[in-house]
Amino acid sequence: MFSTIRNYYNFIRYKSIINYHNFFCQAPFSSLYVDYAGNIFVCFVNKYLLLGNIHQLQHINDIWFGKQINELRESIVLRKLNKGCHVCKHHLEKGNFAHVYAQRYNFLPIGSLSPKSLELQLSPLCNFNCLMCVVKDEKNTVNIEPFKNFIEKLAPNLINISFSGGEPFFIDEYYDMWEIIYKTNPHCKVSVNTNASIVNKSVEDILQKLKFNITVSIDGYSTDIFESIRKGGNRDIVYNNLHYFHEYTLNNNTSFGVKICALQQNIHEFPELFEYFTNKNIRITINEVVYPINVALWNMPLAKLKYILKLLQNKAPKINNHPHNYMSWHGVIKLILEYIKNKENFFKQRIRYEKNGEQIIVEKLNKLFLHSDITTQVIKKVFSYAATENERIILCNFFLLAPIERLLPELELRDETSVESIVKHILNHFYIND
Repeated sequence: MFSTIRNYYNFIRYKSIINYHNFFCQAPFSSLYVDYAGNIFVCFVNKYLLLGNIHQLQHINDIWFGKQINELRESIVLRKLNKGCHVCKHHLEKGNFAHVYAQRYNFLPIGSLSPKSLELQLSPLCNFNCLMCVVKDEKNTVNIEPFKNFIEKLAPNLINISFSGGEPFFIDEYYDMWEIIYKTNPHCKVSVNTNASIVNKSVEDILQKLKFNITVSIDGYSTDIFESIRKGGNRDIVYNNLHYFHEYTLNNNTSFGVKICALQQNIHEFPELFEYFTNKNIRITINEVVYPINVALWNMPLAKLKYILKLLQNKAPKINNHPHNYMSWHGVIKLILEYIKNKENFFKQRIRYEKNGEQIIVEKLNKLFLHSDITTQVIKKVFSYAATENERIILCNFFLLAPIERLLPELELRDETSVESIVKHILNHFYIND
């Protein structure tokens, strides 16, 4: 079950800190995630295990009692985590529990005859143009009718349904879905991840009809940093609306928190962000950004990573009285330490990588939940866009250094145009020389 005694020790520590009562992850037993194209997964992180598509789905039982999801459940029960759960497994083994996404499903029951929770990311429509957004260029593939039918069938048994985007309060179709939930199961909690830019009558009306859990994405403390990252946003309006949403959740006994992307552009403001929200007793969740790589921390020069680490350590906020935010803060520190270690290891082994790079890539990717033939197809597809030997070397180094657990399945799911765009972005922004 565990490759080392250290991994077993980390599992025991995680269990005691997170204090879950059933399995390591409840998602396969209680939840489903649906993306823009109607693809169905167990959660928003595990994109390796495609369960089906809503547009071809005859009955939910075909998925809920199917072979694939049952194999995943068995993997969870046996603590193997080998059916696409590599992101959580990686952070668990590193002892970085703040980035183990499984904890977000701990509130769910298990053993139900149908899903108790749905996560929907059906449209990229948004009123912002954020630096780190990877969905803003996606086509709006929403056909509302199949999703209406899907929700109507499942809603009576749901205890939670989550909406992300794009911006949920900017997407008209979501209001139609919330009305369906209100009519079929008004006690179901609705969770949204919002940029907190919109508070109007439509928002106020639906907030009164249903009980909303609200998470606000907020990636800057100062006006300059906030508005340079969240292009189209007004820092003062967002912070005012944030407090409105926080007050709403307090009055309605629902949950509230903020989600912050760890970026090259905002990492120096983390001490201020943590102190500000901790003083208001607001939970902070950190999003590790792997792509786009021009904003991702892991792609910073080694010297700058070390500088940022020292800066954060010297300016560490006083948050010991808030266990969740304390864990989130140290999760950021552990991420940066891991990035530094990976870069140092890369430079130590660079000669070996130059000689056997592609073979090492295959070995690295085969450790993930990919069949060897699919691994070969993905590598072949990506490298086919290299026009020169130098570009091929850049892509080879990228695969050797990047934390690609979350990026790799996206390369499998996307069409050729999207993959080509990703490869061009890598070639333009991947940083290697120190």
